[in-house]
Amino acid sequence: MERRTRLHIRSAAVAILLGAALAAPALSQSAQPSGIDLSARDTRVRPGDDFFRYAPGNWYTQAQIPPDQTEIGAYPDVTAKVREQLRVIIEDSARLHDDPERARIGDLFGSFMDEPTIESLDAAPLRADLNRIARVANKEEFLTLMAAAPGSFFSSLFWLRIESDAKSPTNVLYVGQGGLGSNDPEYYVSPAFSSQKAAYRDYIARTLRLVGYAAPEANSEKIVELETDIAKVSWSQTQRRDIAATYNPTTVAALQALAPGISWRKYLDTVGARDTRSLVLAEKSAVVAIEEIYANSTLSVLKAWQTFHTVDNASRFLSRRFVNNHFAFRGTVQKGWTG
Repeated sequence: MERRTRLHIRSAAVAILLGAALAAPALSQSAQPSGIDLSARDTRVRPGDDFFRYAPGNWYTQAQIPPDQTEIGAYPDVTAKVREQLRVIIEDSARLHDDPERARIGDLFGSFMDEPTIESLDAAPLRADLNRIARVANKEEFLTLMAAAPGSFFSSLFWLRIESDAKSPTNVLYVGQGGLGSNDPEYYVSPAFSSQKAAYRDYIARTLRLVGYAAPEANSEKIVELETDIAKVSWSQTQRRDIAATYNPTTVAALQALAPGISWRKYLDTVGARDTRSLVLAEKSAVVAIEEIYANSTLSVLKAWQTFHTVDNASRFLSRRFVNNHFAFRGTVQKGWTG
C-alpha cells in the first residue's frame, strides 16, 4: 500500500508540475457509452416522495466502496481514469524522450520514483527551506515566506486564488482565511474532536522531531494554540457556502486600513500580484481577525508553525520515515486509511 501510495502521489505530482507543458496525444480507447444510466433509478419510488431514492436509488443500494478507497461515485471514477491516462503519458515520456518537454517530464518522473536516492537524501532536499525559515529575523521577512507559499512548500495564514468575479465577467483575486493544518475549525474547538486534536498535536511533535527541531513537544503545544486561536475566528463550512457573505470587494489600500498589521502591498507584490489594486475578501471578518492574531504572535511561534507546515507539505516526497509519519496522521487518522 505504501509503495502504491507513493506511486500515485508522485505520478500526480509530475502531472501537476509539468502536465500543462505537454501536448498530450490522444489515447486509443474503445468507444464508451455516454448519457444518463437509467438503470441507476429506483422506479419503485415516486420522484415526488423521495427524489434521491428515485434518481440513483438502485445504484446507491448496490454500490460497494472498494476496500482500498474511502468513497465511490462519478467523481472518483473520473479521477481514477484521468490518473491512469496521465500515468500512460508520463511513462511514455520517461521511455521515449523524443522531445525536450517529454524528456523533462520523464526525468522528473524518474527522480520521483528513484526510491534508493530518495532514502539516501532523507531530509536534505528540505534543508534550504528550513535554513531560510531559521534565518528569518522579523515579521517582514516572515511575510515573504508566506508570500512564497503558492510556489513552494511554505504555508500562509491566508489563501489567495484567482477566480471568476461573482458579480462581473472578469477574473479577480480572492483573499481568504487560512493557517489551519486540520480539516475544519470544528476540529479545534469542539469537544467531539478532542481525540483528533490530540493526535494532531502528537503528529506535529513527531514531524518537528524528524528534522531535529528544538523542543518539539513544547512547540507542538504552541502551534496548536496558535491554530486554535485562528479556528475560533474562522468561518465554518456552512458560512463559507454563503455566496453573498463571501463576496466583499475592496481595494488593497482599504484592506491595509482594515488590517494594518500586515504590509498587504508587499505581500501581494511578492506573490506576483504587483499590479493588483482591487480584490475580494472571502471570509472578511476572519481575514481581519487572523491578521490581528499574526500581529500579536511571537516570531518564534510563527517560525515553528512554518517549519512544521513546510515539512508536512513536503513529507510525501521525502524518505520513507517522512512518508510513514505523514500517512499515519493524514491517511489513517484523518481519512481512515489503514493499508
